[in-house]
Amino acid sequence: MKKFTILRFYSAIKKQPLNFIVPFLFISMLAGCSSTSKRIFNEKTYILGSTVTKSEGELIASELHGTVKSTQNWIGIANSKDGWGPAIFEFSNDYLEKKLFYLGFEEPFLYFLYRQYKKGESIASVEQIEKFVPFDSPFIQVNDFYIEALTMKGTQATFNILSKESFESKKKQFAVLKKEQDEQIELNNIIKATNQARKKAWIAKQSAELLTQITSTSAAFSNVINKFEALDAAFVEEVKRGKSKSESVEIYRAYEEVFNNFTTFFTPVVTAIKAWVAMDNDFKDAVKAGAVKKYFKVALELKIAGENDLQEERYEQAAESFWEAREEISRIIVHIKN
Repeated sequence: MKKFTILRFYSAIKKQPLNFIVPFLFISMLAGCSSTSKRIFNEKTYILGSTVTKSEGELIASELHGTVKSTQNWIGIANSKDGWGPAIFEFSNDYLEKKLFYLGFEEPFLYFLYRQYKKGESIASVEQIEKFVPFDSPFIQVNDFYIEALTMKGTQATFNILSKESFESKKKQFAVLKKEQDEQIELNNIIKATNQARKKAWIAKQSAELLTQITSTSAAFSNVINKFEALDAAFVEEVKRGKSKSESVEIYRAYEEVFNNFTTFFTPVVTAIKAWVAMDNDFKDAVKAGAVKKYFKVALELKIAGENDLQEERYEQAAESFWEAREEISRIIVHIKN
């Protein structure tokens, strides 16, 4: 049977040789040949100016650039279905794939993952986690990706994907506005602090003025009160004029310091006056309890000593004398009740 088939094949070649010679020559010509193709990649998964909402772990944007050359060699129909060998890929030196992922928000930071793949590699050649504070600036650059953080809610965040030019322009505008806001916040804070210092100084001054109801004040003390009132009037005028933010900050800061200095000056006076008032009330309580003048000898001496200290602006010593007088009066009341 096998011999018969071979004889028939030989006979057919003799009768129609071209039917067999042409395909044989074609297959022989393919041997050692190769097929080459090129594909240029310039792909993006995003549109500039678009707004996207992403959950944690999701891809925000990716880019792929470069050229891939594919080569197949002829290995014969006996070795593959179509006679061609497996494709061999060759990547251009500039072949690069970049990906940006949203990792999440943990106040105050936004987290991103950036990956970079070279020449079709499955393992990233660059992998880095970046974090930003969107409240400082919502404009975020990670490598060549430019985005604006709009909102963060739960596990999702919304971003604008920007061109470099748009990014730089918006970032610059934001910086100007933020500077103005920061200056206003600074001014508001120093205004608040200055007004608090002014209020404390006025309270201290008003309490200190009770000194005039106890004993005649010295010229030096009166001069301080006059200076304070002049300072306060000047402060009110400065506020009315209205300066630039930077000038106003300096003005308020200077007045805050001076008001605090006046409070520091008046504080020992206030302490002494409070001691005097408390002592005076103790005298009244002792009289109600039945104490007579002879019991008050020591207490009265301390009271007079304290008032002399007030006259000489020795406020701390005055306060000590008044407190000692209070202790003496307390002993008198205890003695009377027993």
